[in-house]
Amino acid sequence: EIPSELVGSNTKITLVGNKYLYLEGKYQISDYYAYYIRILTNKYAVNITGDNLEIKEMKEVEIVVEGNIKTIEYEIRGKDEN
Repeated sequence: EIPSELVGSNTKITLVGNKYLYLEGKYQISDYYAYYIRILTNKYAVNITGDNLEIKEMKEVEIVVEGNIKTIEYEIRGKDEN
C-alpha cells in the first residue's frame, strides 16, 4: 500500500527547528510579507508568522520558507475528509 502522504491532495509539512518550513504538495501563495506568509493547499490554509520570513525555494509541488518562525496555524478549507 502507498503511504497517504504520497497520494492525491495530501500536504506534508516539515519543520526544522524554528528556521525552516518545507511544504510538499500543491499550493498557492495568498499573502507574503516578512512577518506573515499564507499558503493555500487543497484542504488547508497554512498561516506562518515570524520575523524575516523569506521564500527560499519554490517548485511546482514544494516550497521552502526560511526565517524566525514563531507560529504555524492551519485552517480547514472546505470539507475535511479525515
